[in-house]
Amino acid sequence: MTERTDLLAAVDAVLPILVDEARSVDAEAGFPEAGLAALRGSGLLGLLVPRNHGGLGGDVGDLVAVAQRLASGCLSTAMIWAMHCQQSDALVRYAAPDLQDVLLPRIARGELYLASVTTEPGKGGHLLTGQSPSVTPTKP
Repeated sequence: MTERTDLLAAVDAVLPILVDEARSVDAEAGFPEAGLAALRGSGLLGLLVPRNHGGLGGDVGDLVAVAQRLASGCLSTAMIWAMHCQQSDALVRYAAPDLQDVLLPRIARGELYLASVTTEPGKGGHLLTGQSPSVTPTKP
């Protein structure tokens, strides 16, 4: 578990941006670009990334606490962030060490946002289909 007061301070720093953007995101069914940019800079994209890969080393309790606070500012941003964390956790738990060494530090630095396979444009959330090409990450 990470230090909750540090996490909540990071959330409190991004909340005004989320609140400011929430109305237009909802009204236009848009992607919360400013909110995600704020999250990238806050370190919160690396919440579940282990400390040895540069992340915050958080756990599920941290995820819930942060998601609740983010949702108080913008529910869309909180959902997108939580889905990113779910994908990050899958890499932490199941990716081969070489893939972890490439991706996890970049996630922790806010360089990568991981989308769910259900959010790909044009496929309607179907889990077993895809339209976007897969790419192999390269070391920075």
